[in-house]
Amino acid sequence: MVYDLEAATLRLLKTSEAEREQFGARFLKQVLFGELTMPVKKDTIEKRVAKRHGEIAFRQVGGNTRDFDACYDNLAEDGNN
Repeated sequence: MVYDLEAATLRLLKTSEAEREQFGARFLKQVLFGELTMPVKKDTIEKRVAKRHGEIAFRQVGGNTRDFDACYDNLAEDGNN
């Protein structure tokens, strides 16, 4: 998960339709307009960018992205991501 949400917030999202609607509005503001409505976990963006760069490089040598995902997931399980 990219966003640093408290456990109480996650519980509310699972049980309350109104809370999900409010969260959706906050999420769209952040994604579409760049408003910082929710805290982002540290290093998450950098990890995603690094993974994306790896995918691009993998494709450039003729690799299949599904194969890359499997390799990347194995690294993540080992704690080497």
